[in-house]
Amino acid sequence: LVNAEDWYAGYVAYMTNLGIITGDENGAFRPNDYITRAEFAALAVRFGNVAESADSKFSDTENHWATGYISAAANKGWINGYSDGTFTPDQSITRAEAVTVINRVASRYADTEYINNNPSAASSFADLTKAHWAYYQIIEASTPHNYSGGIGTEIWAK
Repeated sequence: LVNAEDWYAGYVAYMTNLGIITGDENGAFRPNDYITRAEFAALAVRFGNVAESADSKFSDTENHWATGYISAAANKGWINGYSDGTFTPDQSITRAEAVTVINRVASRYADTEYINNNPSAASSFADLTKAHWAYYQIIEASTPHNYSGGIGTEIWAK
């Protein structure tokens, strides 16, 4: 999939050996391309070792190459579509969307109460405020912390 001298070759080889990265229809990796929402859903489903789903969850994914991956990820609650019933599978995924999917696949949940009561304990970014829809997802992924909790919960250790 990649040139063996590329800095990322070992990572790609590892993920390819696990069956998580498969390349495009021509077997190419395309390292400089943006990743689409469909491609990221496929990665998440392969990483989570989840079976593809035969149904189409969104109005714009029927007959798309990734319909089974997108539907499986939606069934797991890892991805969402838009209020108009679309998923826009060929649109590039944003960093906020990607980190949200990663948190969901890894069963990581921000302790919003702790973050709100201890703002100095959370990572901060010049362009990120609590008004952003993925604020807590980004803080969860970017702030080192210990936690306890079960499925669907996470309590940050003080």
